[in-house]
Amino acid sequence: MSIRATAFSVYYADVESVRPFFEGLFEVTPAGLMDGVPIYQLAGSGFVALEEYGEQELSSPGENGVTLSFLTSDVDAWFDRASAWPGFELRTPEVIDESGLVRVFVGYDPTGIFLEWDTFLDLPENQALIQYLE
Repeated sequence: MSIRATAFSVYYADVESVRPFFEGLFEVTPAGLMDGVPIYQLAGSGFVALEEYGEQELSSPGENGVTLSFLTSDVDAWFDRASAWPGFELRTPEVIDESGLVRVFVGYDPTGIFLEWDTFLDLPENQALIQYLE
């Protein structure tokens, strides 16, 4: 009786302006709508909802420290794709080694939200995590 589920909502001042960026970079279309909000399936049990940012929030999306992290088996292919994608801005100029355990790169979507891709290296220190992620 195993469950894996991840669902995130990301808030934008103008969802319609960021949808083409998001859908193109990740090659997705909405898996459905919930209360008119597009929901995208990015992994077997991973979903992201792009929500309209309302005036009731205290800070803008670019100021609230949002990071979307994506675990991948091929961080280099994602680096090549994202770094060439219109509207994507790299924070790190290359894929970097983090503590000898993870290869990672970070950038920003057109609104300033952090997008991070990680590959956990096939090392004894990562084996339990890698098995859990499979």
